[in-house]
Amino acid sequence: MEQEQLSTEIVNQGIKDSGPNAGSLSFSVRVRRGLPDFLSSVNLKYVKLGYLYLLTHRYYFLVSPIVTAIFIAQLGKLAWQEIFPKCDIADAFFMIG
Repeated sequence: MEQEQLSTEIVNQGIKDSGPNAGSLSFSVRVRRGLPDFLSSVNLKYVKLGYLYLLTHRYYFLVSPIVTAIFIAQLGKLAWQEIFPKCDIADAFFMIG
């Protein structure tokens, strides 16, 4: 089981001036939870894996529009007869609808 990290702080340190306990030493201790040690709790394997996923998806987002633009430019250079040499436009509409 993981240990909780607690931090302590002594506050209101002094000597009581009045009352039945006059002249006695008084102090109070405040206990707070500390932040966990993030450097030792993070597994570096998962950090590297997340970074790899980030770079892989960035690569696809950068390359896919370029490839699509090149494909559309090359497709625009082709004529209808080069794509379907044995079909005319009426046959194409008949096959589609």
